[in-house]
Amino acid sequence: MHTSKKPLALALCLALLIVSSFYLILTTAGDGDPAIVEADQVLYLQYARNIALGHPYVFSPGDTPSTGSTTHLYPFILAAIYKLGATGNSFITATYALNGLCYLGIVALAWLIAKKMSRHIASLAAFMVALSGHTVSAVLHQTDIGFFTFLALALFASILHSRF
Repeated sequence: MHTSKKPLALALCLALLIVSSFYLILTTAGDGDPAIVEADQVLYLQYARNIALGHPYVFSPGDTPSTGSTTHLYPFILAAIYKLGATGNSFITATYALNGLCYLGIVALAWLIAKKMSRHIASLAAFMVALSGHTVSAVLHQTDIGFFTFLALALFASILHSRF
């Protein structure tokens, strides 16, 4: 039986609308500049900037290295974004775009996983994830939660779809 991808496309459009609305609200709250909504975001951005500048695990240049960041991989991912030229407010915007893509990926992976487990609930799963305030809040508050949720779901989906 063929499962239509139209509901997935609609769920992704809805998720994109949510991401865009959230970003507009954040930039309006920051008088045109993207606002930082989570204290951890400041830590991640600072560690990432210093990693990009050649000072890994240092919050401020001259400090001794520390593991003050609660995650190790995420600041290195953000450092790559910084190295690509996203600095200042564009760095905050780029990290927001990364988390927005993770959110879209989470919605798509929920559909893919549900489709494999019971194709009758795939659309419902995608819309429930897209409309979940917890998912939106966790991912779009710019912490590492969205990134690692995406990675975990991608791993689960790849295991589920592999042929042993």
